[in-house]
Amino acid sequence: MNRRLKKILKKRKRQQYYSNSNYQYKDKNKYFSYIMKLFNQILVSIIVLLCLLISRNKDSLRFIYDYASKNMNFMKVKRFVDNTLVGIIPNYKRDEFVGSIVINLDNTKDYLNGVLIETDYAEPVLSLVDGIVIRIYEDEEIGKVLVIQDELGREFHYGLLENTEVGMYSIVNKGDILGLGRLNERFNGEYYLAVYYKNDYLDVIDVINEE
Repeated sequence: MNRRLKKILKKRKRQQYYSNSNYQYKDKNKYFSYIMKLFNQILVSIIVLLCLLISRNKDSLRFIYDYASKNMNFMKVKRFVDNTLVGIIPNYKRDEFVGSIVINLDNTKDYLNGVLIETDYAEPVLSLVDGIVIRIYEDEEIGKVLVIQDELGREFHYGLLENTEVGMYSIVNKGDILGLGRLNERFNGEYYLAVYYKNDYLDVIDVINEE
């Protein structure tokens, strides 16, 4: 091999080395930027949640919690965290198919801002949607009420519940058991359902048919 050819090969090797080094540097830099962005987003989410928890327990700051709980879409926050952490934290949950939740519309009647739904004796009340329990409260007419917010921001108010299976900020999947409805005069179960969205109550039957 002559000297000229040796010089050319040596020069190309040097160029390839610096090219690979530059690529690796850019790749590492991009990964570092992604990690920092992810860290900042998670940090902001934690700070927001801490502020909400603090404001919830202090009367002078209660208005912050009330505003956030009514206007913040907690399900979207959860989806964001799930999507950004995918691949970093392994997901061992099995994918399970959940069909439509069957509700006999002949056993419903209008009541307050929603409907009363009659079920068989001891038949559990199932969640219509994936969501998060954002409120639990007592009402004089409909007893214990669970409020589940879905990803669209709709609030599903389940009332007349007994033996509830979920608590505040529980993650609920479609088809999960929420509890049992109260017994009516025919010794069947019944529960109340209303759907609230953008300062108005939706037609529950339409929502049920969509789901």
